[in-house]
Amino acid sequence: MRNIRRATALSLALLTAVGGLTIGGAVASASATTPPVATNADLVAAVGSGQTPGAVVTLGTDLNLSASAALSIGQTLTLDLDGYTLNTNGISLATGVTLTIRDSDTDGDASTTGHLISDPNAQSNFVPGINVAGAHLVIKSGNLVAKGTFGAAGIGTGFNAVTGSVEIDGGTVTAGGGGQAPGIGGGGGAASVSVLINGGTVTATTGGEAAGIGSSSNSSDGAAVVIDGGTVTAHGGTDGAGIGGGAFSSGGSVQINGGTVTADGQTGIGGGVGGDSGVIAITAGDVTATSTGSGAGIGTGGQVSSTGSIVISGGRIHATGNDEGAGIGGGYVGTPGTVDIEGGNVTATAGQYATAIGAGYGGSGGAITIGARAVVTATGSPGTPGRPVIGTTGTSGFGTLDVAGTLTIPTNDYLAMTPDGALTVETTGNIAGGGTLGGTGSVTNHGTISVPTVADILDPHSGGVGLTITDHNYLVTFDSNPPDITDTSQQQFVRIYAPTFAAANRAIAPWYDQQGFIFTGWNSAVDGSGNPITTSTVFSADQPYYAVWKPITAITVTPSSSTVVAGGTVTFALHGTDVDADSSNQTAAGSITDNTTDINADSSHQILFTTAGVHHISGQLFVGAPVDVWLATSVDATVTVTPAALNALTLTPEVAAATVATGTTQKYDLTGVDVYGNAIDGLPAHTTITVPAGDTTSTDPTTGVISVHFTGPGSQIVTATDGAITTTTTVTVVKDTPTIHLSLPSSWKHGVTTRVTLTLGVGASGIKPTGTVRVYYGTRYVTVTYKSTSKSTVSVAIPPLSKKSYSIYATYYGSTTYAKVSTVTTTIHAR
Repeated sequence: MRNIRRATALSLALLTAVGGLTIGGAVASASATTPPVATNADLVAAVGSGQTPGAVVTLGTDLNLSASAALSIGQTLTLDLDGYTLNTNGISLATGVTLTIRDSDTDGDASTTGHLISDPNAQSNFVPGINVAGAHLVIKSGNLVAKGTFGAAGIGTGFNAVTGSVEIDGGTVTAGGGGQAPGIGGGGGAASVSVLINGGTVTATTGGEAAGIGSSSNSSDGAAVVIDGGTVTAHGGTDGAGIGGGAFSSGGSVQINGGTVTADGQTGIGGGVGGDSGVIAITAGDVTATSTGSGAGIGTGGQVSSTGSIVISGGRIHATGNDEGAGIGGGYVGTPGTVDIEGGNVTATAGQYATAIGAGYGGSGGAITIGARAVVTATGSPGTPGRPVIGTTGTSGFGTLDVAGTLTIPTNDYLAMTPDGALTVETTGNIAGGGTLGGTGSVTNHGTISVPTVADILDPHSGGVGLTITDHNYLVTFDSNPPDITDTSQQQFVRIYAPTFAAANRAIAPWYDQQGFIFTGWNSAVDGSGNPITTSTVFSADQPYYAVWKPITAITVTPSSSTVVAGGTVTFALHGTDVDADSSNQTAAGSITDNTTDINADSSHQILFTTAGVHHISGQLFVGAPVDVWLATSVDATVTVTPAALNALTLTPEVAAATVATGTTQKYDLTGVDVYGNAIDGLPAHTTITVPAGDTTSTDPTTGVISVHFTGPGSQIVTATDGAITTTTTVTVVKDTPTIHLSLPSSWKHGVTTRVTLTLGVGASGIKPTGTVRVYYGTRYVTVTYKSTSKSTVSVAIPPLSKKSYSIYATYYGSTTYAKVSTVTTTIHAR
């Protein structure tokens, strides 16, 4: 059990000293604060008729009276929940009593909220959750749940009861009516209950055939509901409005001055089935009203032709009809009476067979006014696009429509007049959007009609059927006025329904093409001496305009940049200069041609360059689409394209060979290209060449040729690297193994110099070898040196030998190493 903060004697004295407190319109006597009640019996006694009027009864603990009789409030008093929960079997207020419910939570525990649950489920029919018949209920704070039995409201009255009143200033309130009764309002057949909501969060739901907030079915009196603030959600039944009347009950009086309001039912806000709209006034707030039956979003219920009054002067309103009901206006076979939208932002969506604002299915349009401060969108049903959105869906009964604000007809929707209707657009009025104004009848247009399609009886394609639009209806003729007398004048016609082209949302006609001339504008005089037309030109009558031309003397093509890296774009401006050297009259329509590529450029004249080099750009001017060339090709503009970043390298030997010999120098050409295949110059200067150990490289600074001297045999890889780009080439280096042949004399004499013939042939490389051959005889030898200019066969002198046997052979040594690579051996005998 929580600690209870009890009032001190000083607090009692202060409270007692407060006098003249007004509650529910009645002046209460000075309030008295009693100690917190802790038992059911204490509570019953504290709220009974024996208490001092204006007392404050505070709960001191959770109490449950659900098994007891209804809690009877006998005097005007305040019930303070103080964070506790009170569960009752209904609450009944005596005649003339004002009950104020609050939750002050005086123990300071902000995490707890007082709850009051009033549910007379154990009682008979026609018992409200809180019965206010002849009394007044004020809800200041706390969480309150109230449910009525059959025929009785959750908060309000029972069957055929006298009126009462409910005021909700705060807290969270959930009220559910019994069968045929509203969540908040009068019970079955009872007079209306006055409902004022200033704040809090309120949810009210009918038990069927009644309004969420308002009257029951067959009520003898309409609803009396005022909403000034708070968040209010009201669910009516299939035959009752969300806020307003129950089945066969008028909407009564509903006024919304603020807050966030969501209402749905037979009618969102207004009369129940068979009931008129009553008087509906919305001045502020965010209001969403949706029909789920045959009634309007805001207006009359279905199955009734009687009317009412709807006035909207502010707020944000979303009203949606269902099936036969209008968004704002009449339900099935219903006429809205008067709909006066003086201000606010209003969106009305038609039911499937009804209008957005005006008649329900089978009804007439009534008198509709859209004031100068109003912004209204009238939308057709998503399920049936193309149906009329204002007035009526039939062939007669449009009613009257006066537009002084903005009325938007969306694309695919249309406002259709009937011959008996009257449409007036005031000076400040505008019928806008992407839809259509059609039908037949008379339109008085002092303002603006800016929808793209208007069924005008004066249109030559109308066949004499359409609207008769007076005042702001002007035909503007645009004559091509050709400078060439052999050409035939062509005309374009634009009809505007406003003082200016800008207001009418119409475009001034495009010009006709004339070869060799620049169009300088439209003028009211044939010779160009009159007034030019602009979108701001004010019209008061039909007016012809004539094209003004000047001969072209030159065309220039100007690039946005004269240099670009491959892969970049350049935009070209295409100008025509007239006979007066005036280049301000220019057009972007035309073509530009690159000397390497024929480009059909769009109006931006942008070229993507990928080929390096100098490009010459030429231009031709056209009018609009390319029909007639104005002038011959222009003087060239020049753009120099440089290669993009290096993308690939290639090493190519100047002399292709599968193998080379050791000691050979091979020359290579190094080339590189960007991603578009453009060659990149000067690569050897910043490219690194890598060869195996022992090999050497050099680069000719003039030609860029790379030389590699190979010393070691085997597979040799040469690598070129430039940044992240690398390429390699492989060559096989072999040792030379030339052939050696010795020709000896048939006899050999000692003591005499003898000559032998030595022949050195090419080896596996196919290259003539150079180096040294030793011809051995015994342990001695004779050296023969071969150069690139030497003959392959030479005569070698063998000095005189002693008389004995000798071994004679020849061995080749390469020019860079003296390893023995070839030997020919034989035996001679000196005699």
